[in-house]
Amino acid sequence: DYVEFDLRHTLGFVANPHRFNVAMTRAKSVLIIVSDPDVLGLDPLWRRFLNHIYIFFFLFCGWRGFRTPWNPTEDI
Repeated sequence: DYVEFDLRHTLGFVANPHRFNVAMTRAKSVLIIVSDPDVLGLDPLWRRFLNHIYIFFFLFCGWRGFRTPWNPTEDI
């Protein structure tokens, strides 16, 4: 319920492209994202980023934990 409210009202970091940009550009050498892919995958911007990580870095252990609940090769 909270995630739907957040996405509907564009509150918080999940549905805010500016905060996404800040999160990505502030990392100096390593970026570690600890999250639930079900939650971040609701937002198209985050899903594109997660697809990139999953596809290109899966072989190099860039993705840990659960597999994506969606097909990372599908168009968004």
